[in-house]
Amino acid sequence: MTIRHPWRSGVSAILAIAISAPAFAGQPAPSLPANAVARPYSDGWSCRRGFREVDGGCAAINLPANAVFNGSSYGSGWECRRGYREVRGACEPVTVPEHGFLSDGYSRDGWECERGFFKQDQSCSPVVVPANAFLSDAQYGRSWECNRGYTAQGSGCVAIAVPANGYLDTAAGGGRGWSCERGFRPADGGCAPVEVPTNGFLEANGRDWRCNRGYGRAGGRCEMIRIPEHAFLSASGNSWSCEPPYNRRGEKCMAAEDNR
Repeated sequence: MTIRHPWRSGVSAILAIAISAPAFAGQPAPSLPANAVARPYSDGWSCRRGFREVDGGCAAINLPANAVFNGSSYGSGWECRRGYREVRGACEPVTVPEHGFLSDGYSRDGWECERGFFKQDQSCSPVVVPANAFLSDAQYGRSWECNRGYTAQGSGCVAIAVPANGYLDTAAGGGRGWSCERGFRPADGGCAPVEVPTNGFLEANGRDWRCNRGYGRAGGRCEMIRIPEHAFLSASGNSWSCEPPYNRRGEKCMAAEDNR
């Protein structure tokens, strides 16, 4: 006796329907121009590699010697192989001078100079490093930097004259190359001491001073703060404020009705 499985009967019926049903009834398959392929995830078509769309068709790209297709829809559609560069629609070999090497980027000449050399016309000339200097990694400019304690001047490096109570500091403003020690400030090309008055102290930056709490700055002195009635010393410790509901009027604290 033959045993029939219900699920097999269902699968057979589905296959029969799928085979008998016409695909996309009434919709003819879109025609593709020569050397084109249908886009897999959208309508339309694209030209095969080595061709580009022209007037609804795919025209062959003229590939010069020593070039490869780059797949771009813009421009020539090709680029020169490494070691060649485009010249008037063709790929000519790059002539690398002594102490040069082929460039991996988009250098106009297709080559760069080795470290310690710079481009000069179509050759690589040596970088002249002055005394008290060293080669830098900069690709442009003078390609060298001065040693610590020296600064660039023209085509050489001159020693930085650090005044008494100063130290070398290449980040100092004005390009002088030095800063003053704590407790001193720049003045007349040197470092002058910061004069801290009585009841004052040197600020953290070491270039100025502040008054102690309870004193206020008056010119070059620290004077005791006179706190009027209904006032209190502010958080800074160098001024005072009025208690609510009093308002400051000159050197006094007055109630709102007294201000009328």
